[in-house]
Amino acid sequence: MQEELIFFTNDYFKLLQILKREERVVNNTAFSPLLYKEIAEQMNCSRQTVGKYIQILKEHEYVIPLTRGRLQLTQKSYDVLERLQSEV
Repeated sequence: MQEELIFFTNDYFKLLQILKREERVVNNTAFSPLLYKEIAEQMNCSRQTVGKYIQILKEHEYVIPLTRGRLQLTQKSYDVLERLQSEV
């Protein structure tokens, strides 16, 4: 778990925080409705950079892509966020 914490003490952690903060629930499904452009504005980076970060999060099973670019956080994400927020 320590390696996972080191992995998220950067923009990945910031991205997960944004996705969690903007999360909505529709039909018992939680997801973030933000566009990559909106995330990029909040992170002060490019849309392409956000796309790269999200691809890495998908590969490591921290987010699940839904329809129309919506992203769903996995339990793994919630666990990391909770642990980091309690230690940060």
